[in-house]
Amino acid sequence: MIAIGQDASERKTVCIYSDTGVFQYGYMFDCRGDFGLEWDEDTLHIYFVRSNVLVAVSPSGEISDVLEVPHTIENNSYINGYMHTTEKRVKGTEYSAENDGIFNWLASSYSRITATDSTGAERIVYDASAAHTGKIIMVLGFFCILIAAVSIGITKQLKNSK
Repeated sequence: MIAIGQDASERKTVCIYSDTGVFQYGYMFDCRGDFGLEWDEDTLHIYFVRSNVLVAVSPSGEISDVLEVPHTIENNSYINGYMHTTEKRVKGTEYSAENDGIFNWLASSYSRITATDSTGAERIVYDASAAHTGKIIMVLGFFCILIAAVSIGITKQLKNSK
């Protein structure tokens, strides 16, 4: 199973997919900060960075445990090195989060997950590149309009002051 966390301001979504990319189930929750994901058998651990709290959630959405994670160097190294990494190896398959598209240098998140098996064969497991590119184009368009409006306003002010 593959857990993909999505961030839309305070509303967070975690979608669970099979290793072939078929949606299985998901969770939604409110959180004002970053979070990390980790599997423990069939239980998903959601780690809330701001509060150092780990919540264990079953596939049916039941919370089976809530733990405070001590703020130590070892725990911080684990969280940064495992929970927030873009690559994970599971049973000989390397899963990678990456960007695809012409605007990927502007992206602050990832739009695609690929799986590479031990023979080097790569397949796409999850792909939201089109939606991701659309959001980036909308943001760029907004900033272009904003810059144009400010430029026109400044030009008019300079003409009126002469």
